[in-house]
Amino acid sequence: MEDDIDKTDESDEDYYCIEEQEIEELDDNEAVHPFDVGLTVGVNEEDEEDHEQSLKMYKNGRMYTPARWGQIVLKPWLMFMSKGEFLSVLSDYCVQEGFSVIVLKSIKKIYKQCGGKLCTWKLHSSCLPDSVTWAIKTLTGNHKECFNLKRNPMATVPWMAKKLETELRAHPEMPVKSMADLLMKGYGIDVCLRTMYKVRIAVAEMVYGGFEESYNSLAAYGEVIKQTNPSSWALITWHNPQTGQTGGQTGGPVHFKAMFVSFHSWILGFLRGCRPIIGVDGCHLKGRYKGMLLSAISVDANNNFFCIAYAIVGKENTESWSYFFRNLRLAFQSVGCSKWDWTFISDRMKGVERALEKEFPQCTKRICAQHLYSNFKLKWGGPAFHDLFWRAANATSTHAYHKAIEEINKLSKPAADYLLSVEEQWSKSQFDPAIACDHNTSNFVESFNALINDLREKPVLTLMEGIRTDFMAKMAERMELADGLQVHEPTPYAREILEYNIHGSNQCMVIKAGGGEFEVLEGTKPHPVDILKGTCLCGGGDNESHLTYGEHMHPLPDKDAWPTFQFPQVLPPIPERSIGRPARQRKRKPDEPKKKGKRSTTITCSICKTVGHNARSCKGGPTSKQRKASAGGGSQKKRARKDGASTSKG
Repeated sequence: MEDDIDKTDESDEDYYCIEEQEIEELDDNEAVHPFDVGLTVGVNEEDEEDHEQSLKMYKNGRMYTPARWGQIVLKPWLMFMSKGEFLSVLSDYCVQEGFSVIVLKSIKKIYKQCGGKLCTWKLHSSCLPDSVTWAIKTLTGNHKECFNLKRNPMATVPWMAKKLETELRAHPEMPVKSMADLLMKGYGIDVCLRTMYKVRIAVAEMVYGGFEESYNSLAAYGEVIKQTNPSSWALITWHNPQTGQTGGQTGGPVHFKAMFVSFHSWILGFLRGCRPIIGVDGCHLKGRYKGMLLSAISVDANNNFFCIAYAIVGKENTESWSYFFRNLRLAFQSVGCSKWDWTFISDRMKGVERALEKEFPQCTKRICAQHLYSNFKLKWGGPAFHDLFWRAANATSTHAYHKAIEEINKLSKPAADYLLSVEEQWSKSQFDPAIACDHNTSNFVESFNALINDLREKPVLTLMEGIRTDFMAKMAERMELADGLQVHEPTPYAREILEYNIHGSNQCMVIKAGGGEFEVLEGTKPHPVDILKGTCLCGGGDNESHLTYGEHMHPLPDKDAWPTFQFPQVLPPIPERSIGRPARQRKRKPDEPKKKGKRSTTITCSICKTVGHNARSCKGGPTSKQRKASAGGGSQKKRARKDGASTSKG
């Protein structure tokens, strides 16, 4: 056999190179105790002899059947469906028995032996004449002084990822320490925690696909959306960073730049039945290549958020928001809507104001009152300003609004001037009754961000599919609710408001004026109401039936069933990383409450029940500093010295 191993065959040179690379990846991926791997090229002089033996083996051999862990056994003339299955079973067997192997030869035949220096265990396998099936030809020798490897180089990162795939699918946030414990208990191997992070990344790519592959599939994904949901908007933009060209044939490698998505049912649902208000916001993506997700959200008759469109861009600036609003305007025009005077509410994100002036110059702008108050209380905090600010923000009449501003002016004229200088609408008294929506915060947009929070760290294709499937299910559920309502029957949300106001109307008195007009006395305050016009001085409005969910989203086929499209290979965006480790948590504002942790409450010792230390640092009772503080000795000494009195004994 040694003579055969030393010879070469030029016809198998290419195949040998591939095999050598595969073996190196298998052995060197995460080798804790690496062995020297000797690869030599063999000849095909045994083909005729192998063919005769194969004929006998086909009759007498036995196909491998999967066995439970701890019961895997290798025998001569055991056949496998492919080379991949053979290598997988061999890795399982080596980890199960606690030893590793080195490769003596790898072309169309594989010779392996145990990694122990004094061990004589060897295995010879080769491909059968059908060029697919593999079989173990010989299995000789015994293990001598082979120790039970706890850190086995046969347990590579792909091998461990395959074993933990089921557990991580059910518990994606499983700590790496728990993952290592599962491998120790289930397979008897010890893995360092640094390697477990690589395993988690490998499992994520197995479950959700790779990030690079995800970006390359976006162009085909947009075409599938337009085929299954006609008249939908799914536009992808790529560019060549070297030449600066965008879209089309750039004459070089192209990188992803942006993508805009708006389903036809979303556009029609918003135009037909939602409130004519659009909340816009952006949230950071947490995947490998980062980015921003811009969204446009509205409110339906039942006060549920309704997605109009979203886009994935690189940064949040004027250019990206202009791209988003321009495609949103074109999507409206595609169904015959040329309305320009929409009402937008935002948090004053970077670039939104300039982009709106360019794409929707006649729009009405609202600012989130919560965001405005966060800036307001940095200078004028305290309970008095808090109560007066929200009294002005929630005032439904002009009189109540100006009265609250006058109270603020009495406390601080600059504070009142600051609120009066705000160009956007932020008080309910400023809203147009025709909008029939008194939202002065962007909480309904934050509801959408909370829905996709767990998707933001996944590949972009998985993120977009999660948005589509989640909202498709919500639309179907709300459609069933809408079908159960009569034409002029109020929605459940409107019914709750009516019932609440009915219980609160005990202190009100109605005076009929005629012609559908009434005067409602709330205590001593009169409120004119016109039933025929549907107006009230308090600013309230009526709910009416809608056709928001008259159109539904159509499902998409599996990726394997997508047609073939001729698109250039779209590479991921070029990441711009800053110095240091990337932040996983957003930076909280100074006025925001800090996230509660272990030190958020006072520590109490479980042994001596004393506040200020834990059981690990307990010394049997209060410390000397704590005893002095409780006795007041330290404070008395400081007071005596401050007063100039002597602290010495007389």
